[in-house]
Order: sequence, then C-alpha cells, then structure tokens
Amino acid sequence: MGSEGLTSRGVDETGFLLYNTVMGRPRGMRNTAMVNGRITATQMEWLQARADELGGNLSAALRQTITDARILEMAREDYKQLREEHPDWTIPADEDGMSRFLAVMLNIPFGDSEDLELRLEEVSDAD
Repeated sequence: MGSEGLTSRGVDETGFLLYNTVMGRPRGMRNTAMVNGRITATQMEWLQARADELGGNLSAALRQTITDARILEMAREDYKQLREEHPDWTIPADEDGMSRFLAVMLNIPFGDSEDLELRLEEVSDAD
C-alpha cells in the first residue's frame, strides 16, 4: 500500500494523535489490532527515534515497545516474588554506594504524571 492509505497527523499542544484511516492486515499476521491513542510530544519523539532504529517503521517500534514493557512487568513481578522469598536480599549498591538503576526500576510502580494527566483529560472529553 502506498501513501494513499495514510492520513495527516493531527497535533495539538497536549500530545500527538497518530492514525491511519485505511490499513490492510499486516502480511503474515492474523491476530492484529489497530491502536489509536494519545501520547505526549516527548513520548512521540522517543517513539519516532525508536522507529528510526527500526528502519522508520512506527508500527514495529510500537510493537517492540509493548513487548519490552511486558518483559519489564514480568521482571518486576519476579523481583517482587524474590524479595518476598528472601526479604534480606538486595541488589548491591554501585561503587559509589548509590542504588543501582536496576534496583530502582524494579521497585517503583510507574505512573507518569503526563500519562495520568492525559487519562484524566480523555475521561473529561468523553463526558
């Protein structure tokens, strides 16, 4: 399919809205779904940079990001279980005595404030 299937990208000051009005089923994949959502400008820049790493394929970047998020969730659950089974065990501090990034990321629940703001805005838009 050429560029005739793509529509313009709508941009506002709160984030990006990216959509395609015409899309065929991706080749070789039976169980796919189209995603339409709002993300912040910063998130879009990051996703576009990730797409550039994958030959400019925004769909591939989104799929890989979702896969990575699922892996992170599994790692967090595994770490939580490990800590319950061995409460005295911790990831050692780095050479400067600081917490390692890994330990911090496995311990904190994510709730990005920009994401929360967009969710609240979407709820109010739906009313």
